[in-house]
Amino acid sequence: MLATIQSITDSIPALVAYVGRDRRYVVANRVHNEWLGLDAAAMIGRTLDEVLSAEVTRAIAPHVATVLAGQAVTFEMRFSEEYGGRDVQVRYVPDIGDDGQVRGFVALATDLTDRKKLESDLRDQVTTSQDASRQYQFLAEIIPQLVWTNDATGALDYVNERWTTYTGFTLDQSRAWGWQGILHPDDVIRTRNMWTRAMLRGDLFEVTARVRRASDGVYRWFLGRAHPLKDVGGRVLGWFGTCTDIHDQKTHEDNERLLSEASRVLASSFDLSSTLPTIASMLASWFQGYCIIDVLEDTGLERAAAIHVDPARQPLLDEMRAFAPKDDHSSPLWRVIDTRTAEICNDVIDQALAATATSSSHHNARRATGTTGYIIAPMIAGGRVAGTIMIGAVNGDPFEAAHLRPVQELGYRCAIAIGNAHAYRDAHEANRLKDEFLAVVSHELRTPLNAMRGWLSLLRGSRLAEPERLRAMEVIDRNITAQTQLVEDLLDISRMVTGSMRLHVERVELADVVHGAIESIGPAAAAKRLHLETRFDAVSGAVNGDPARLQQIVWNLLSNAVKFTPAGGHIAVALVQRDAQVEVTVSDTGQGISADFLPHVFERFRQGDSTTTRPVGGLGIGLAIVRHLAELHGGTVTASSDGEGRGATFVLSLPAR
Repeated sequence: MLATIQSITDSIPALVAYVGRDRRYVVANRVHNEWLGLDAAAMIGRTLDEVLSAEVTRAIAPHVATVLAGQAVTFEMRFSEEYGGRDVQVRYVPDIGDDGQVRGFVALATDLTDRKKLESDLRDQVTTSQDASRQYQFLAEIIPQLVWTNDATGALDYVNERWTTYTGFTLDQSRAWGWQGILHPDDVIRTRNMWTRAMLRGDLFEVTARVRRASDGVYRWFLGRAHPLKDVGGRVLGWFGTCTDIHDQKTHEDNERLLSEASRVLASSFDLSSTLPTIASMLASWFQGYCIIDVLEDTGLERAAAIHVDPARQPLLDEMRAFAPKDDHSSPLWRVIDTRTAEICNDVIDQALAATATSSSHHNARRATGTTGYIIAPMIAGGRVAGTIMIGAVNGDPFEAAHLRPVQELGYRCAIAIGNAHAYRDAHEANRLKDEFLAVVSHELRTPLNAMRGWLSLLRGSRLAEPERLRAMEVIDRNITAQTQLVEDLLDISRMVTGSMRLHVERVELADVVHGAIESIGPAAAAKRLHLETRFDAVSGAVNGDPARLQQIVWNLLSNAVKFTPAGGHIAVALVQRDAQVEVTVSDTGQGISADFLPHVFERFRQGDSTTTRPVGGLGIGLAIVRHLAELHGGTVTASSDGEGRGATFVLSLPAR
């Protein structure tokens, strides 16, 4: 019987023994030898104290007492290194006879070493995982990015505090709203499509989009990235994502691209009617609104371009061209010019539109544009204001200070381009005037030379009677005088350009100068039967000046009056003193000056009619000399006319002595 029991217990992979009430081994299987190095056969008949070490017997003593008292017991213990250093679970089951007495007990010890190691490893992993989780959350909270994680299905399961502070959404709110809750409406579909593609492929998700800041509603550019976390088999376990604020960097890069392209456009042509509308179109598209560019001309602000990003609203801007502010200094455009300071407005109210509108139709057109805010920047270069650039917002997005920089920089570049275009125009005009002037000079010099040559040939032929000979001499003398005057005028222009004109200043009675000029011009006026009227104040005072140059001024004014007044006309000369100024006024009933030519009447080489077939001669430099001489004397000269055929008035004003 014992042999059968021994065979059965030897097949069990655990320590199995039967210990009698006297604590002696009755049965011990061979595993004792494998685990503890004990000879199972030698253990039979020996007590627990004789077989086991004192350390083990002390450890199991209370459990042995319990089982011999008739109660099963289970406990765990660790064998010392002497017995292999195993962790075991021990169970003692009492063997109770029919008489109710405990005859012994069965001892079963199961090896827990591998399980204990696994449990220890799991505890270590849990601890490590908990530490890693704490470290991850700590890292997620201190980095300057918005941090979020998704599970394997793509569902959001974590956002850091910075995310909540910036977007205004908690984790639950972010789950509920999704992308459309935080992204700019124009970026939602694109971002969702890229996220879906990354989920399907299980690879990196990366997108650049505008994220709304809860504190002020401003959208800023962020770089969103999410890395898939995978197991060793490549299965996605989750996603770790961040959103990095790249607004300043992207804005700078975008601004540089805008300015580079704008500079290319501005440098491509001097034709402002082509380049400025292109710039306005670029800015309207850039800000998704509209752009108006006004150029400062002599007549006031002139609208050079007005472009709306929405073609359906372009007619509104075309209609508003008629309401350009011109010289209305109450306009915000003029305020920017006068202060040379840009303006940003993000709260355009109807009352403000009405207050600065010039009419009800102007107000209605402005309101129809849907303006919610604007930027106005002056175009300034070299200390000169060339006009304004206005950007209008129509989508409700507020302008920030960062939006101002590219507009101001572009204003500077446009001002340079406008200055260059005007310089090119002026140079082209100067070149044209030079060609015209050379043609006029050639004609004016050739005319008296031809007359003199003709009369000289007649004189040489000795075929003239005495009266004709005297007339020939008179004609030659008159043409020599005209030739001399032309040369003197040219020399004066040269002196003006080189700054070498000098005055011999002394006390001069201006009345004497005027009388002398009138006497000089008298024969020419009489020849045309012109009525010459004079009016001198009795108290008209003296001036400090060069008498010859002053007479040249008055003579030029009178000469022009005689030249351009038809026969039988009227010329009036007045000399008056007004406070500290002495004024000489020359007015006539001649052909007058057109409104277009009037601003240029004192410019060199400018004539209302510069053709060589015009009815009156001259180089077109007399009035330029008049103005220069007047300014050298500390005075001014002005011209006025009601238009062609309505005469002209010139006023010379000099400081009284």
